Amino acid sequence: MRKAVVSLAAVLMMLASIGSVSAAPPISSSGSNSKVSISVDGPTVVTAGGTARFTGTITLVNDGTAARKPVVFNMALLSEDGPVARIPLRSGVKTMTAGRTKTAVRSLTINERARPGQYFIVLDVTVDGETLTVGLPLEIKSK
Repeated sequence: MRKAVVSLAAVLMMLASIGSVSAAPPISSSGSNSKVSISVDGPTVVTAGGTARFTGTITLVNDGTAARKPVVFNMALLSEDGPVARIPLRSGVKTMTAGRTKTAVRSLTINERARPGQYFIVLDVTVDGETLTVGLPLEIKSK
């Protein structure tokens, strides 16, 4: 009996710690071309007023050189039917060596008044004039 009470308490504590985190598992999207491989992962559902954490990873293709190249990246929230079509989340230029990987994490707090609906988180990466884009669907639910 005592073990059952302890187990129930542990389950209740775990559920309480989850709180407002979505029950939907995180997903990942990736792509590559002759210059770079990229991926982005994060949740599929977030509630207005909640926070979602996204991770973007960029790996330059190892071309056998030690050359450092500028890598332009942009992470944005896209909405086809919202008041703003593209909301920038993070952007910049990193200088990377061939064969190396960089990872960036961005937490996004969804405005409590955000319109519920379907959105996309996209990561665009440009290396040597070639742009590669990956994206994740994101559903924003009302509070």
